[in-house]
Amino acid sequence: MWKKEVLVDMCHGCTWSNGEYREHFGVTAEEARSDLRDLMSRGLVTSTGERRWVRYMLAGKR
Repeated sequence: MWKKEVLVDMCHGCTWSNGEYREHFGVTAEEARSDLRDLMSRGLVTSTGERRWVRYMLAGKR
């Protein structure tokens, strides 16, 4: 359910950090990491940056 909301936001140009995802959806760091990695493994989302500066965006939207 949350993943769909994230993808819709990304379609409108938004990017997400792990921290923003956690705060918005009230999940743990591990849950956020797992969800975002799942979206990446499906080829829907890409990331840019390193460590705490990683941003996630819709694949192909760089």
